[in-house]
Amino acid sequence: MHYLIITPRNLEDISQKELEDKKIKIIRKYYRKLLVEYQGNPIDLYQLRAPDDVLIFLNSFSDTLHFDGKLDNLYKEIKKVNLSQAINLCKKVRLLSKNPTFSVTAPIAGKRKFSQDYLKQIIAKAIKNNNLQFKKEGKHDLDFSLIIDNKNVFFGLRLFQNPLHKREYKRHSLPASLKANIAYALLELAYVKEGDTVLDPFCGVGTIPIEAAFLKAHALGFDINPKAINYAQKNARRAKKEVKLEQHDATETGLPNASVNAIVTNLPFGKQIPIKSQNSLFKNFLIEANRIVKPKGHLVLLTHHPEAILMLIRSMKDFSVLEKRTLSLFGLSPVVLVIKKK
Repeated sequence: MHYLIITPRNLEDISQKELEDKKIKIIRKYYRKLLVEYQGNPIDLYQLRAPDDVLIFLNSFSDTLHFDGKLDNLYKEIKKVNLSQAINLCKKVRLLSKNPTFSVTAPIAGKRKFSQDYLKQIIAKAIKNNNLQFKKEGKHDLDFSLIIDNKNVFFGLRLFQNPLHKREYKRHSLPASLKANIAYALLELAYVKEGDTVLDPFCGVGTIPIEAAFLKAHALGFDINPKAINYAQKNARRAKKEVKLEQHDATETGLPNASVNAIVTNLPFGKQIPIKSQNSLFKNFLIEANRIVKPKGHLVLLTHHPEAILMLIRSMKDFSVLEKRTLSLFGLSPVVLVIKKK
């Protein structure tokens, strides 16, 4: 069976590594997508931690003239796709209604002469020929995706009820909370391994330390906000993971010198903290990080202020920047900085 693995922007390699580690055959790589072949039990794919989502691959089309505003060819191609095998596969991993309803997502990259809503209507019209009922809003059984990437079109059906990045344990959240699969990717960039001590000093609702616990690390999560710590503790209990979650200032953790293998965190930004106090916070945080991180340890920082962080890093002799990556999250473009302690 072929599946389309949807990945976060600029983190395709993290998903690729996880798939290779699990001996899942990668057929072809695309931007934010990996086409794979997997003959095992589809429920096993639910254990993947790096991807955004898993789609049952239904078909792909090259130029169907859709960018000329002509959607007839696209409609005809979708109408020809046999959906029964994919729907039966979904039934193996979750319950479906007797008369399944469906929705359509249709992300588009590139110029177009049609609205997204009109495109969804065309797709829904083609799918309804399979005796499925289109449901534009509310709960539905099946979620079809038509991904248009310039002249390339990918058609798939979500395997599970929800995207993979929506972990079951994460029932409590706060604004700007990090997606769980992004947290996993950051930990991979920090080379976290079993037994490492990993700290998130701005842990929020605990996503990064909980994901670290899944990697069998000794996970610490600190936050100055007591509400966040309360939510983090509830999420950790639901995940059934042992995580040390405590209220602390990120600039005064109270941890011993050189006691942490890695700091992995989503730094606060303008909407969360006044602009004037950012540089002071970042400077004091990095001083504390320098104290508690072991030699050859790592900092992986997700930040909306990379230049400010880089300027501070350059002034500190004990850190070197290994790489930086720009992500796409909630319409913003934060940067991941991978930093090593000398």
